[in-house]
Amino acid sequence: MNDISQSDAIREAVHSNPTINNRGIKTYCKNHYDFIPSNALIYEVAGAAKKRGLHNMTASQMVEIKGFASKNFNNDYDAFLGSVLAVKAIAR
Repeated sequence: MNDISQSDAIREAVHSNPTINNRGIKTYCKNHYDFIPSNALIYEVAGAAKKRGLHNMTASQMVEIKGFASKNFNNDYDAFLGSVLAVKAIAR
């Protein structure tokens, strides 16, 4: 394994694909770092797959949001996120 901890490899897998499931994390870690993490370690590092995934969003909604961010925020996802959080804060 490279100079990366198993926990960091799991975080990297989730960062590369926020909707990744445990099997996907195991495949990612096996392909990139030649180890297969246990379900317990994945849960400890990344939480439950159902909680971390964007299970309330369809693929078409994700594509639509990506297009919106591209058109209106020039792919500046930090600015887009800040705007969404601001709207959420005043919508309560």
